Amino acid sequence: MPTTMSKEKPTLDVTELLLQPEVQHAVTELIQQLPKLAPLISLLGTGVEVATEALSDAEMMGGLETMVREKAKPLQTTVKNASEAIREAKSRAEKDNTYIGIFGVLRLLKDPNVQYALRFVQGMSDVVSERNLFSLKNESK
Repeated sequence: MPTTMSKEKPTLDVTELLLQPEVQHAVTELIQQLPKLAPLISLLGTGVEVATEALSDAEMMGGLETMVREKAKPLQTTVKNASEAIREAKSRAEKDNTYIGIFGVLRLLKDPNVQYALRFVQGMSDVVSERNLFSLKNESK
């Protein structure tokens, strides 16, 4: 097959491609489908025009940026608070070298925050095990 040499990579000549039966068949099918594809391509073109116009409109992009920033503020605050709490807890844990014995653990078990965390861990464990059982059942079918 003759190839055309370009700087990027060799490509097949168009006439050589059109002589291949599978290419002729594909082109025939494509031409038969064009009436169905024309409305979709027109709609896609309209969508591209609208998107291009919206992206080039500075006022709209500014409004979009403002909206995203406003929606993200609560999330940013939550992440910031969680990050600070983690840093503070790590700092306290590093400073405190006291031994926690079995009675200390039993005392901690009465703490409502510890109880909540244990219920959360138990719930997470239940969900994970249920999903693992469900996926194992589906794999065996």
